[in-house]
Amino acid sequence: MSDVRRPILITLLGVLYILGAVILVLGGVAMFVAGTSNPADMFSGETLDKILQFLADNNLSWGDFTNASGIALIVMGVISFILGIGFLKGWAIFWYLGVIFNILSIVAVVWSSISTGVIQGVAGAIVSLILLLYLFLPGVKAFFLSD
Repeated sequence: MSDVRRPILITLLGVLYILGAVILVLGGVAMFVAGTSNPADMFSGETLDKILQFLADNNLSWGDFTNASGIALIVMGVISFILGIGFLKGWAIFWYLGVIFNILSIVAVVWSSISTGVIQGVAGAIVSLILLLYLFLPGVKAFFLSD
């Protein structure tokens, strides 16, 4: 852990990652519960038709789909929790991970916009760019990388 005082935005990000982790894990558990219900009780019309067509095209059952989705959400929740702790503790590896993930986020939006011709996720890319620049501020970088 660094002797440099933790920047307020890093504290906020750490707490948001942890809160997000709780929401993701609860969502994952809810997906397991949803697997025991009828999809027609949750969706209707065109949305239900699209879901059922997707499941049929991929030879999946509703339970398979919700269980896989639940597992994915729980794994994402665990990763988010670890990121939150890493940001709060100021572990150096999480500075590098923050830089990498924000660069990948920006690249994904640019790639998606080029490949589909539809500009989407611009707000997320702007937030990622701001966070990326923030991580390079001297005080923030010192918090993670000085010992």
